[in-house]
Amino acid sequence: VEQQTAAALAPYAEIQSTRVAMTATASSIYQAGVPWSTILQEISLVIPENVRLQTLDCVVPPAMVPGGVVAAAGTAAAATTDVTFTGTTYTHKDVAEFMTRLGLIPQLNNVELSSSTTVPGVAASAGTAATASTVTFTVTAALRPYLTPPPPTTLQVVAP
Repeated sequence: VEQQTAAALAPYAEIQSTRVAMTATASSIYQAGVPWSTILQEISLVIPENVRLQTLDCVVPPAMVPGGVVAAAGTAAAATTDVTFTGTTYTHKDVAEFMTRLGLIPQLNNVELSSSTTVPGVAASAGTAATASTVTFTVTAALRPYLTPPPPTTLQVVAP
Protein backbone atom coordinates (compact mmCIF):
# COMPACT_ATOMS: atom_id res chain seq x y z
CA VAL A 1 0.00 0.00 0.00
CA GLU A 2 2.82 2.38 0.86
CA GLN A 3 4.63 1.56 -2.39
CA GLN A 4 1.45 2.18 -4.37
CA THR A 5 0.95 5.51 -2.63
CA ALA A 6 4.58 6.46 -3.28
CA ALA A 7 4.26 5.47 -6.95
CA ALA A 8 1.04 7.47 -7.27
CA LEU A 9 2.70 10.55 -5.77
CA ALA A 10 5.93 10.29 -7.84
CA PRO A 11 4.70 12.66 -10.60
CA TYR A 12 4.01 15.32 -7.97
CA ALA A 13 7.56 15.02 -6.65
CA GLU A 14 8.84 15.61 -10.19
CA ILE A 15 6.56 18.63 -10.55
CA GLN A 16 7.85 19.97 -7.24
CA SER A 17 11.50 19.56 -8.29
CA THR A 18 10.77 21.28 -11.61
CA ARG A 19 9.02 24.12 -9.78
CA VAL A 20 11.98 24.54 -7.43
CA ALA A 21 14.40 24.60 -10.40
CA MET A 22 12.23 27.15 -12.24
CA THR A 23 12.00 29.36 -9.15
CA ALA A 24 15.79 29.26 -8.69
CA THR A 25 16.33 30.12 -12.36
CA ALA A 26 13.83 33.00 -12.22
CA SER A 27 15.47 34.35 -9.07
CA SER A 28 18.92 34.18 -10.69
CA ILE A 29 17.70 35.97 -13.81
CA TYR A 30 16.10 38.68 -11.68
CA GLN A 31 19.31 39.16 -9.68
CA ALA A 32 21.35 39.27 -12.92
CA GLY A 33 19.20 42.04 -14.42
CA VAL A 34 20.84 45.38 -15.18
CA PRO A 35 19.22 47.88 -12.78
CA TRP A 36 18.59 50.59 -15.40
CA SER A 37 16.24 52.59 -13.18
CA THR A 38 18.91 52.82 -10.48
CA ILE A 39 21.67 53.65 -12.97
CA LEU A 40 19.57 56.38 -14.62
CA GLN A 41 18.64 57.83 -11.24
CA GLU A 42 22.32 57.94 -10.23
CA ILE A 43 23.26 59.57 -13.54
CA SER A 44 20.62 62.24 -12.94
CA LEU A 45 22.18 62.98 -9.55
CA VAL A 46 25.75 63.41 -10.84
CA ILE A 47 25.21 65.59 -13.92
CA PRO A 48 26.80 69.01 -13.26
CA GLU A 49 24.53 72.04 -13.56
CA ASN A 50 26.20 73.31 -16.77
CA VAL A 51 26.10 69.96 -18.62
CA ARG A 52 23.26 69.21 -21.03
CA LEU A 53 22.95 65.66 -22.33
CA GLN A 54 21.79 65.38 -25.94
CA THR A 55 21.78 61.57 -26.19
CA LEU A 56 22.29 58.61 -23.87
CA ASP A 57 22.76 55.24 -25.55
CA CYS A 58 22.80 52.10 -23.39
CA VAL A 59 23.48 48.51 -24.45
CA VAL A 60 23.69 45.40 -22.31
CA PRO A 61 26.82 43.46 -23.33
CA PRO A 62 26.31 39.84 -24.42
CA ALA A 63 28.18 38.49 -21.36
CA MET A 64 25.59 40.13 -19.07
CA VAL A 65 22.53 38.74 -20.83
CA PRO A 66 21.11 35.58 -19.22
CA GLY A 67 22.33 32.67 -21.30
CA GLY A 68 24.87 34.95 -23.01
CA VAL A 69 28.43 34.09 -23.93
CA VAL A 70 30.77 34.25 -20.96
CA ALA A 71 34.53 34.79 -21.29
CA ALA A 72 36.57 31.69 -20.53
CA ALA A 73 38.21 31.53 -17.13
CA GLY A 74 41.58 33.24 -17.07
CA THR A 75 40.84 35.49 -20.06
CA ALA A 76 40.01 39.14 -19.72
CA ALA A 77 36.74 40.33 -21.14
CA ALA A 78 37.08 42.69 -24.08
CA ALA A 79 36.58 46.35 -23.24
CA THR A 80 33.12 47.41 -24.28
CA THR A 81 31.26 50.66 -24.68
CA ASP A 82 27.97 49.97 -22.98
CA VAL A 83 26.89 53.54 -22.20
CA THR A 84 27.57 56.54 -24.46
CA PHE A 85 26.81 60.11 -23.41
CA THR A 86 26.81 63.02 -25.86
CA GLY A 87 26.14 66.53 -24.75
CA THR A 88 27.11 70.16 -24.53
CA THR A 89 28.49 72.44 -21.86
CA TYR A 90 30.54 75.63 -21.63
CA THR A 91 34.05 74.45 -20.73
CA HIS A 92 36.25 71.39 -20.92
CA LYS A 93 36.47 71.59 -17.12
CA ASP A 94 32.71 70.85 -16.99
CA VAL A 95 33.29 67.75 -19.12
CA ALA A 96 36.06 66.63 -16.76
CA GLU A 97 33.80 67.18 -13.76
CA PHE A 98 31.04 65.14 -15.42
CA MET A 99 33.45 62.28 -16.08
CA THR A 100 34.72 62.38 -12.49
CA ARG A 101 31.18 62.23 -11.17
CA LEU A 102 30.30 59.32 -13.50
CA GLY A 103 33.20 57.46 -11.90
CA LEU A 104 31.29 57.60 -8.60
CA ILE A 105 28.48 55.42 -9.97
CA PRO A 106 29.18 51.85 -8.79
CA GLN A 107 27.66 50.16 -11.87
CA LEU A 108 29.91 52.06 -14.32
CA ASN A 109 33.63 51.68 -14.96
CA ASN A 110 36.15 52.60 -17.67
CA VAL A 111 34.74 56.11 -18.06
CA GLU A 112 36.57 57.58 -21.07
CA LEU A 113 36.47 60.75 -23.13
CA SER A 114 35.88 60.00 -26.81
CA SER A 115 35.78 63.62 -27.97
CA SER A 116 35.50 67.15 -26.65
CA THR A 117 35.37 70.03 -29.10
CA THR A 118 34.96 73.77 -28.60
CA VAL A 119 32.34 75.30 -30.86
CA PRO A 120 32.93 79.06 -31.20
CA GLY A 121 30.06 81.42 -30.43
CA VAL A 122 28.18 82.88 -33.34
CA ALA A 123 26.99 86.48 -33.66
CA ALA A 124 23.23 86.70 -34.03
CA SER A 125 23.56 89.47 -36.62
CA ALA A 126 26.09 92.01 -37.83
CA GLY A 127 27.00 94.44 -35.11
CA THR A 128 25.93 92.18 -32.19
CA ALA A 129 28.28 90.48 -29.78
CA ALA A 130 29.10 86.81 -30.32
CA THR A 131 27.40 84.35 -28.00
CA ALA A 132 29.53 82.27 -25.65
CA SER A 133 31.31 79.30 -27.14
CA THR A 134 30.17 75.81 -26.17
CA VAL A 135 31.84 72.45 -25.84
CA THR A 136 30.35 69.34 -27.40
CA PHE A 137 31.51 66.04 -25.97
CA THR A 138 31.14 62.29 -26.14
CA VAL A 139 31.92 60.18 -23.07
CA THR A 140 31.75 56.39 -22.92
CA ALA A 141 31.60 53.93 -20.04
CA ALA A 142 31.26 50.21 -19.50
CA LEU A 143 28.85 48.42 -17.22
CA ARG A 144 30.66 46.74 -14.34
CA PRO A 145 30.48 42.98 -15.01
CA TYR A 146 28.72 40.63 -12.62
CA LEU A 147 30.76 38.68 -10.10
CA THR A 148 28.99 35.54 -11.26
CA PRO A 149 27.56 35.13 -14.76
CA PRO A 150 23.80 35.14 -15.24
CA PRO A 151 22.20 31.70 -15.52
CA PRO A 152 21.19 30.06 -18.78
CA THR A 153 17.61 30.79 -19.74
CA THR A 154 16.71 27.30 -20.88
CA LEU A 155 15.11 24.97 -18.39
CA GLN A 156 15.40 21.29 -19.07
CA VAL A 157 12.10 19.57 -18.41
CA VAL A 158 12.10 15.85 -17.77
CA ALA A 159 9.52 14.08 -19.90
CA PRO A 160 7.29 11.66 -17.98
